[in-house]
Amino acid sequence: HFAVNWNFFMANLDDNVDTFLSFIENYLINTLNYQPDDAAVFKLACNENGFTEVQLIKDEFGDENSCDDSPLLDNDRIKQKFPNQALQKLFDDIKLAIAAYSTSPQTTAEPAQQYNYKDLCNLDITSITDDDVKQICKLYKEQAKPLIDKNAETDRVYLTLLALGHREKIPLMQNLVDTNARLKVLFMNTSKGNNVKEFHKLLNDRSINQKTRDAFANALNSFYKRGLPEAPLEPLKKIDDDVNTFFVWGKAAIQFVQNLVSSNEQNQESITPFQVDFWIIPKGEAKTSMVDDGDDSEEDDSDDDDNEDDGDENGDGADADSKTEDIGDILGILDHEKLLYKKKSIADDKAGSRYHRDINDAYRQYAIDLRKQTNQKAPQFRRFNMILDRRNAGDAKDEQDDNDDDKQQDNEDDGKKAGDLFVYSPPEDCNTLQHNYVPEVFIANTKACVLPKKGYVMAKGDYFAKRSMTISASDGLNGRSFILSFHVEAIDSIRAYVFYNGMSMRFLPQDMVNVWPKWFVNSASNQLFVDHKELYLQRLKEIQLRDDKFERWYEITTAFKLHEPPKPADWQPSK
Repeated sequence: HFAVNWNFFMANLDDNVDTFLSFIENYLINTLNYQPDDAAVFKLACNENGFTEVQLIKDEFGDENSCDDSPLLDNDRIKQKFPNQALQKLFDDIKLAIAAYSTSPQTTAEPAQQYNYKDLCNLDITSITDDDVKQICKLYKEQAKPLIDKNAETDRVYLTLLALGHREKIPLMQNLVDTNARLKVLFMNTSKGNNVKEFHKLLNDRSINQKTRDAFANALNSFYKRGLPEAPLEPLKKIDDDVNTFFVWGKAAIQFVQNLVSSNEQNQESITPFQVDFWIIPKGEAKTSMVDDGDDSEEDDSDDDDNEDDGDENGDGADADSKTEDIGDILGILDHEKLLYKKKSIADDKAGSRYHRDINDAYRQYAIDLRKQTNQKAPQFRRFNMILDRRNAGDAKDEQDDNDDDKQQDNEDDGKKAGDLFVYSPPEDCNTLQHNYVPEVFIANTKACVLPKKGYVMAKGDYFAKRSMTISASDGLNGRSFILSFHVEAIDSIRAYVFYNGMSMRFLPQDMVNVWPKWFVNSASNQLFVDHKELYLQRLKEIQLRDDKFERWYEITTAFKLHEPPKPADWQPSK
């Protein structure tokens, strides 16, 4: 099957076309109220007729062309769906979608002008008072309870940095931690990989007072203890699944988030901020690698903190595998807890060309019900989750159940399952964002609960009291915890994290090619993925997660570009 799928892969390298066609499909659905099956036909027709360049498709809908002259619309699929006058309407609507794409904020927004290095050097931790610390502790207990355990309440450095960032309106703690994570990825194949702090300018610039520099350095340990441990780049526990499958689903999830934001912005209906967590459950439990590469380990290799503690007094686990029980019946849990959800049985598609549509179909049905429950701007100020359950991948595809809104199967469906897709609302105590939310609330939500256990909703108590009644990003689940978390604040401010085996890392799309293969078991299919690394990177050229503020921060505090590897001559510690 690899030969067939690889030919399909080679024929679909131009992901600029994929992004373009996905935008048109979403515009037809979200703005012009087309049914998903009708909107999807145009993309299929483009693939069948060999329209693989954006400009070629645009030319078909130029002012000098008409519906009758278009060979692209002279397609059996399209004629069957859009007979007679409906075909002219489709032609006109696609022209509207193309015009919208050309002026989309996703493609025309100016880079944000954020952060001045001189101003960052003036940050002073000694300016934070005891009252500031008390107030920030109270605020985070209200909004981000999982990040404030008993030890955190006495961690002066941790609370002071949160207070400093809050006062200056900078996600200071996250920026410091994320910078460290991206530097580790940048230098992961070099001798610098184990000690990247020398490239943090804010940790080494002597124009910054010593106490502040020390606090910046200790921020890494503090946050990894309170939030989630740092994910190793060479974990001992390997995911027992196909890395290509995770790649195509990861890419589909990114496209879904991009298009969800851009199509609503184009329609002048902002739905940000919101959060979406996408949990991919691998087919099998993790397998332990017998080879220790000597680079990274499962243990935190950060420098010791002056404020060390020996564990979590609330039982909120230093050991990610303290909960290794079976995940259970997801459908049964969602029904028992009375959570809003939609389920869709997904047909296997190694190339992943339909997965973005699958996600969009399931979300669209979920969003209709969500807006009936809440308001017409949902998911604004809300969090929703998605699960792709691959534990039954490869089985015969299910008959459609009462909650599965996909009543038709594609002609290309071979009857095998890629898994079951769920889109659902988490419990009420971790599914909303306040209007004055703290930046770390997104991570706190994922740490609180990804999937509750039966009885969670009705149970009394706060996060620490209910910790044993939920599955969260803190749980390793023996390698079956793999979560992509998107923190969407604006079209140009989308942070993403990957949580694996109870640990975390700031995520960029290229990690799916450069990092993820190190997390998977050795197999013929996974080796094939590695061997064609450059082709997979090519597929990501037009896929991005814009976070203009952090990109600016990263550039001025490391002297590196976030998306561009430096030349070896640039690998010099900052002065």
